[in-house]
Amino acid sequence: MPLKQLWKQMLKILIVEDMQERIDWFKQQFIGYHVDITCNIPEAIKLCQENKYDNIFLDHDLQENHYATWDVRDDENTGYGIAKWLANSLAQREASVVIHSLNDSGRKRMYHKLRSAGYNVQIVS
Repeated sequence: MPLKQLWKQMLKILIVEDMQERIDWFKQQFIGYHVDITCNIPEAIKLCQENKYDNIFLDHDLQENHYATWDVRDDENTGYGIAKWLANSLAQREASVVIHSLNDSGRKRMYHKLRSAGYNVQIVS
């Protein structure tokens, strides 16, 4: 097996996302990688406890009611819930974290929470 192919297969990626269109896009981008996908915060935490990820992609709004208003905080059921857990537990410290949420205030809160805990984090839109 070529080294590039072996390296690609060893990368582990966690994607926290609820929109099927985005999930399909991520799947196309990461063919050949080990990818775990969930939109459930307790499941995301369990996956982080059981695996070591190279990259973690976080969305903020993970349930339909989050799209109705961005003023309502439902931290434990949004991407902020996993960001908060990561920051408090310091798990997955070597992972690169990418926040890909369209929710401006939510992604900023997630970014600052992770950044203040020393994570390598960036925002993409």
